Amino acid sequence: MTTSQRVDVKPSDINEPREENVRGVNVQMMLSPFDVPKTAEAEFDAENRMLRLRFSYLATSEPTVEKPAGEGICLVLRKQSDRLYGINIALISLLEQGVLDSDLLINIEDQVAKYSQISSRARAGSFEAVNRVLKRYSSEFTPVMHRAIAAY
Repeated sequence: MTTSQRVDVKPSDINEPREENVRGVNVQMMLSPFDVPKTAEAEFDAENRMLRLRFSYLATSEPTVEKPAGEGICLVLRKQSDRLYGINIALISLLEQGVLDSDLLINIEDQVAKYSQISSRARAGSFEAVNRVLKRYSSEFTPVMHRAIAAY
């Protein structure tokens, strides 16, 4: 049985302009629209005991590759652009480490941030946008995560 929740991401919720000083000039910076997901989905696959987070973008035709990003977490990246397309979470690994229900999303955000800092290829804008999506829409994903954890 699969349980899922999909949300349409409002770009204005995720892509807020910020002021930066670049070589003495104040400029307004935003993420590329190609790095901001259009949709986000949380899905629990009970048969495989996996929680999957998926993100869709304006450009979606690239093949994907999976990269481990910590115990029980695997990132699904677009092969050429390194845009973050998904996060696969083996819940049993995280629960065995003592990650509690309330800490699950924080743990996922931390692993995404760590990977983006250590990978030379990581598309920083995409990783930043996904972390903003996880923070902004966490309440929409919480029921799926509760069901997933309750299955253990």
